[in-house]
Amino acid sequence: MSKKHSWGLHVGFLWVVCLVVVGLMAGSAYAADPAIPVFSQNMAFVGYNDIQGRETLQVSTNENWAYAGHHEGTHLNSITTFNEINGTTILNITDPTDPIVVAHIPGDIDRDPGCEANGRSASAVHNFKGLGRDILVRNHECGATRIFEIFDITDRALGINFIQKVGEITGTPEKSCKKMGPDKCGGTLRQTAHKGYLSKSGLYYAGTNEPGFRNGGHLLVFDLSSVANATSPGPRTNYNHTFVGRGWINGQKLTETDRGGLSGHHPIVDEANDRVYMAYLTGGDAAAFDISTIPATGPNMRFPTVWEIDTGPPGAAKGHTVTVIKYELGEIPNFGDGAFPRYYALFADENTSNLCSQDIREKLFMLDVTNAEETGVPFGIETWQVPDFYDEDFCTKGRRFGPHQFNETVNTEFNLFEDKIAYVAYFNAGVRVIDISNPYEVKEVGYWIPPEMLSPGDKSLMVQTNDVDVDYRGHVYATDRSGNGFWILHYNPAP
Repeated sequence: MSKKHSWGLHVGFLWVVCLVVVGLMAGSAYAADPAIPVFSQNMAFVGYNDIQGRETLQVSTNENWAYAGHHEGTHLNSITTFNEINGTTILNITDPTDPIVVAHIPGDIDRDPGCEANGRSASAVHNFKGLGRDILVRNHECGATRIFEIFDITDRALGINFIQKVGEITGTPEKSCKKMGPDKCGGTLRQTAHKGYLSKSGLYYAGTNEPGFRNGGHLLVFDLSSVANATSPGPRTNYNHTFVGRGWINGQKLTETDRGGLSGHHPIVDEANDRVYMAYLTGGDAAAFDISTIPATGPNMRFPTVWEIDTGPPGAAKGHTVTVIKYELGEIPNFGDGAFPRYYALFADENTSNLCSQDIREKLFMLDVTNAEETGVPFGIETWQVPDFYDEDFCTKGRRFGPHQFNETVNTEFNLFEDKIAYVAYFNAGVRVIDISNPYEVKEVGYWIPPEMLSPGDKSLMVQTNDVDVDYRGHVYATDRSGNGFWILHYNPAP
């Protein structure tokens, strides 16, 4: 029988300074103070929620719901009146001017007593496998524990007592590479279980690590279809046996020549075209994996790599997000009819330094990957970073200045970028709106920089726009890793 859990529970060269009058509709503490300036261009404020002050990484949207994954920390849950370890916040976004927290799923306190887990990744599918159940998978990293937790959130609107933990992924089958010898691998997840993606197909794509590999993440895939029709799962029901394959780039496995550290950040999944894309936070690589065929059991259960590029040097060697975008005839100048369709990869570094202390500045890249699957090697054609003509000195503003992530999904589906607009989370420079309609001439067409809210003037608490997502209405959701909250925005292009 399923166990129900209640956990103890900122035009052109100028800044346009606008007061958040429209925000009064949201009824939030943020919107209620029109004295707080917001710096923006072509981006309208829609709504806001403080998410109980929790430091937030990923936000994903699905229909009229948003799921926010949090970093470590403990905050008061005003619904339950308990101080709770940061976990996952679920919000009803039916009215985007007034997003409402319906539940917070705290981090697991039983497995690592005294340890504040992070659940920074949150991915949900509604009506999973057509069986009427809504399933959410999040990561759990704390102490020695690296796992992914599975929840039935079908009745989330009723609150935390109606959300059930129904299982977890704790590792891969032992010796699932080779049973004997130095090439064996598999076992309990280790070192990282950073971020994953649950697809409608039932497959869960995870960025994590297992025995037999050097420190750093690689791709692991599990088939969670059975979760949808399991009649009596329990909170610690193990789904390791549903492991279907792994992907890595040469140098990650212990039996391969060490390339000096490689760590895949998270998978971006295009199941319609049988591809997974992964950027490497250490190493600066980007790679594409072919997932058209489930690998046969043993000796490696490996999804093949179809192309790979190392961006550092000359790049910053800190890849975070990469995806591939299709361009049709007429969309790019100076190509003949026979050159289309063409494919380009959008690649974002992750800035990891405060006050611009890195010797190489992190950037956004465009790579031509049209023939990469035949040659094995894409090539760079363009880079972009926030222009230096703004009045504000982002390097002295406080904390991180640089890219982190762009909107790889829309309403939880792989983003095809049909509008050729990318929203980029840029830490203290907020959300940058980037026109990628010509991959050889990438340009900024808008931005939104949130106000300093927690303690204006305190650089240690500077707003840090961390992740962005887009819902089915085209609204942009932006999170903050300093705990300032969660903004809903909308791009209104200049006429």
